[in-house]
Amino acid sequence: MWDPAKANHMNQFARYAIGASRLEREGLFKQAAELWEKAYASPCGADNRHWAEARYDRCAYVSGLRRTDISERKAV
Repeated sequence: MWDPAKANHMNQFARYAIGASRLEREGLFKQAAELWEKAYASPCGADNRHWAEARYDRCAYVSGLRRTDISERKAV
């Protein structure tokens, strides 16, 4: 079966999102928040950017990180 995580041509957003999703499933929410922040800063459409921001908010909340508005931060 084709594994998108191993595809060399995959876009940056997808790489960060897949990594962040895996970290969330492992309960590593602080690290997942960092990857969602990078996904948000990656070239992507408005829907993906909104999803990355929502996941970042959730992971930051669960991990106890001080929530910052990533839409106002510089690209990573």
